[in-house]
Amino acid sequence: GMVTLAAAAMGLSLRGIVITGAAARFAASPDWPCGMAADLLAQFAAELAVDCELTLRRFVALQSRGAPHAREQIRCLRAELAARGAPQPDALAGGLAALRDDDARQWLDRIQQPVLLIHGERDLLVPIEAARATARLLPRARLVTIAAAGHATFLSHPDEFLAAVLEYVHERAANF
Repeated sequence: GMVTLAAAAMGLSLRGIVITGAAARFAASPDWPCGMAADLLAQFAAELAVDCELTLRRFVALQSRGAPHAREQIRCLRAELAARGAPQPDALAGGLAALRDDDARQWLDRIQQPVLLIHGERDLLVPIEAARATARLLPRARLVTIAAAGHATFLSHPDEFLAAVLEYVHERAANF
């Protein structure tokens, strides 16, 4: 989500943007209390250095925590991860550092495209308050929340997710 928003802020020509489970800032800070706690991110980084596989299993579990069929989603995500081979620990560490440090708030006002944010109300990785705060920072944002969903809304509630995307696409098509 942040990569797409950055591309739009830099002027990439897009008719619209759809992001899910993302926010302007992932990590909490004094002026962004709705992010993930810094100590939890640091703990992930430390655990990653010791046991990459176990840390990934834990992270995958967080993707679906709070969702009604969490165990089923976790099995699906773990199977997909296993099918792609082991990720590089350095790449994962770099991703965690980006999540810790990146902050899009200062340039979100440059994004003039309409943005649809789809977010699970039970998302434990990126709390719903972070999505709400992000939507307020974007000039043309709409936030769709999925009541019983965790982080992976497209897995836990594919029909609601797809309906929101299709409605957005149809609205965009009607405006061109």
